[in-house]
Amino acid sequence: MAHDPPEMRESIAVYLFLRKEFERGPVTENHLFQFVDRSFYRMDNASLLPDFRAKYFELMERSRGRSELNLKALALELYPIKNRKNLPSLQFSFRD
Repeated sequence: MAHDPPEMRESIAVYLFLRKEFERGPVTENHLFQFVDRSFYRMDNASLLPDFRAKYFELMERSRGRSELNLKALALELYPIKNRKNLPSLQFSFRD
């Protein structure tokens, strides 16, 4: 890791921070986690409104500990929520 480019070390550090914060407890109540997560995964670039972000983190929390995710079900819950352009949008990143 010492020989990795600085931006890679920074990305790894942010990812590890997100993992640690996720493990601490409910992400629906952790606004720092939400802010860093949205920034790291560039969700804020997608013109998403608070309703979408709230549902996204609610679904992330509901999915905690599951070995498999039903991506179709997640997509069906997120897709109808309109973005700033009043269009449905699908932006999510569930990880291990």
